[in-house]
Amino acid sequence: MRLVTYLRGGARRLGALVEGVVVDLPDAVGHPAFPPTLEALVARNGGSTLDAARVALMQPDVTREFRVRKPRLLVPYLPPFRRERILGPGDEVPWPGTDPTLDHNPQLACIVGRTGHSVTPKQAAGLIFGYTIMVSWSQPSRARGIVALSFGPCVVTADDFAPRGGSLVSKLDGRVSSEVPLAPAAWIFPEMAAIRSMTAKGTRPGMVLASPLRRRTRGLGTPLEPGSVVEVEADGIGRLQNVLGVPATVREPRRATRSLSREGPGSPIRRTTHGRPVEVGRL
Repeated sequence: MRLVTYLRGGARRLGALVEGVVVDLPDAVGHPAFPPTLEALVARNGGSTLDAARVALMQPDVTREFRVRKPRLLVPYLPPFRRERILGPGDEVPWPGTDPTLDHNPQLACIVGRTGHSVTPKQAAGLIFGYTIMVSWSQPSRARGIVALSFGPCVVTADDFAPRGGSLVSKLDGRVSSEVPLAPAAWIFPEMAAIRSMTAKGTRPGMVLASPLRRRTRGLGTPLEPGSVVEVEADGIGRLQNVLGVPATVREPRRATRSLSREGPGSPIRRTTHGRPVEVGRL
C-alpha cells in the first residue's frame, strides 16, 4: 500500500493511493476503531489492522465511493521526534538566516512498526512498517547542521516495496545532481534495526531509520540557491519536491518568488514567478 496524509477539516487524515487517486482509508474500511492518521496506524500496527485496509482497497468501487477530490497532501508521517522542522510535499524549505550556504542529503528512510529486542537482521526485517523518501537540509557552517527534514510523498508498506531494484535520483531545477542505487537498502535497514534492537530501549513503533547510502554525484557543481526546486524520486515510492525559500534579510516586496502547488497525485506542480504560474513537473 502507498499511504499518504491529506488535509481534511483542518486536521491530518489518512489516505491511500490507488491507481493515482487518493482514497480516504478510514472511510473505505468503515470501522470506527480504524486509525484516522498514519501516526496512529503505525502505533497500532499488527493484528488485522493492515489486513482490513488491504481488503477495503481491493473492493471494485473504492476509488469511486471514497475518492478525495483535489487533496492537499501533507507530510505523510510525523516522527515522534520534533527537534527539527518537518516538511512535506511542496513545502517551502526556510532559508536559515543570512547564511549563504545550504546543503541537502537525499535518503531512503524506513519507519519501524514493531517493538524488538535483541533480534537478528532476518527477524528485524519483519519489524519494518514501510519506506519513504527523506531529505535532510543542513547548514554546513552551523555546529548542529540540520535545519529541516522533508518526508514524502507517501509511505509504502514493506510488503509492497522492493528496494533491490531502482535508484534514488535527486534533481536540482530539473537537472540530475545525484543518484543512489536502492539495492543495498534490502540488507542495510534490517541490519540497522537489529543493531537498534540491541540497545536498552530496543526498537519501537514510529522510530525512523535513515539510510547511509552513498550518493553518486553528477559533478554539476551547482550550489543550492534561494528559489531553487529540488526533486527526489525513488522507484516504487514517487517524487518528493520542495522549493527553497528566500532569506528574510533580502526579501523585497516585488522580488520574484517561487512556490509549489500541492493539489494531489497526477496534478501539475507549478512554480509562481512574478505572479505567473509555470509548470515544473507532476506528482
